[in-house]
Amino acid sequence: MISVHADVYFFFFFQRTQISDVKGKFFSPAFTLPQICENFAKAANDPRIAGIYLRISSLGCGWGKVDEIRRHIVDFRKTGKFVVTYLYSFQEKEYYLGCASDELYAPQLAPFGLYGFALSASFYRGILEKMGMEPQWVRFGKYKKAGDQMARKTIAEPHLEVLNKLLDDRYDYWMDVVSSSTGKRRDEVEKFVNEGVYDMDRLKEAGLLTDVLYEDEVHT
Repeated sequence: MISVHADVYFFFFFQRTQISDVKGKFFSPAFTLPQICENFAKAANDPRIAGIYLRISSLGCGWGKVDEIRRHIVDFRKTGKFVVTYLYSFQEKEYYLGCASDELYAPQLAPFGLYGFALSASFYRGILEKMGMEPQWVRFGKYKKAGDQMARKTIAEPHLEVLNKLLDDRYDYWMDVVSSSTGKRRDEVEKFVNEGVYDMDRLKEAGLLTDVLYEDEVHT
């Protein structure tokens, strides 16, 4: 277990905080993506800093930002410094980010869920009909689906094909990255996710967590 002391650079993710591309006009405690990336780079080059301690809970951002932050965690570790992560609550995004660390901890009663991925699409043609409105649009190519949300009541086959492809790509990438980061075979991780595990101790037993501890125990 890595000992977390005062020379560690503390880096916080606040619960349900939106990670934006730019700083808002008004005061906000939220980190922007450029600030996060810059802080990782500064910490990597600062000889006073031995490592980073991350506190993660309910990331308020999309997969693109998560991928970028994860890349900076990996690059930071390449300098020989450590990263310790504590997950207050997590699903696929938070775990995907946390497993890039040297050590990964969570409390016994942390709300979590690793259930796989899903996508949905909404269609409003029925609502518009009840309002007496008829949508009009022009389509070029079967995969151009911007107007379908207003023009259809159900999903079209080409639209479904695109969503399934996006979903499969993200699922495959997530499985490959998590299995590589945890030293597990992909089929082991996939079997674990498909079982729908709700027990934190089973995550530890499966080697997907370093330990199940309260946060003050991580600092001792």
